[in-house]
Amino acid sequence: MASSTGYTAWAARYIHEYKVPKEHFGLVAINDRSNAALNPAAAMRDPMTMDDYLSARMIRWPLSLLDMDVPVDGGDAFIVTTAERAKDMQLPPVLIQAAALGQVRHNEEDQTTSLRCHGQQVVVEALKAKSDFWIEDIDVYFPYDGFTPIALNWVENAGWCGPGEAGSFLETNWDQARARILIDGRIPVNPHGGSLSEGGTQASGHIREAVHQLQGLAGERQVPRARRALVTAGGFFFNAQGLTLHRV
Repeated sequence: MASSTGYTAWAARYIHEYKVPKEHFGLVAINDRSNAALNPAAAMRDPMTMDDYLSARMIRWPLSLLDMDVPVDGGDAFIVTTAERAKDMQLPPVLIQAAALGQVRHNEEDQTTSLRCHGQQVVVEALKAKSDFWIEDIDVYFPYDGFTPIALNWVENAGWCGPGEAGSFLETNWDQARARILIDGRIPVNPHGGSLSEGGTQASGHIREAVHQLQGLAGERQVPRARRALVTAGGFFFNAQGLTLHRV
């Protein structure tokens, strides 16, 4: 629970600074759980309501057990090769359009300058400069969700909305029938269930699901005609990172 000390403090700061309710964090958790229902490998698949979320055991206000990733045993393996060699593989190749890591001068929780100045902003600016496409062109989005406020920050920093507006943005882009996020009515978010419901694999699960979606291997949760994906992994501090991926 070491990381929870830092993120609960910044979660409280988020609520205080932007004057938003804790329910905004809950939208991230409910989305993940709803998506995990279609993932047989997910650790947590039971349906979750907002009442369930709000009544969960508090660890340190404002974050409860349902705001934190689920510890699991597991691993993912990726074959990384040249685009030329990938053409000869059995599965459709997924190409890395751009990759970035981001860190500001201070990399400890208590030394971070503010919610507006940490590794996420560095990653986003680098990805936008390197990639040929951005959020308006993607088919599926994977914000890291080791803690619910991390995902809200990624949504904001990626450019869908301003600081503190992610919760309202998710409410506007909420698929009521399936209790999940569907940006612009077409872009699902963490369709595998993310760290909160599939399990905490330090974002390797996000990358694996992105690859599977672009290869058409995601089964019941497959996004139709998925060609481009954005993965924004890691938190605020020393581990923010990102990938833009596309299928030829």
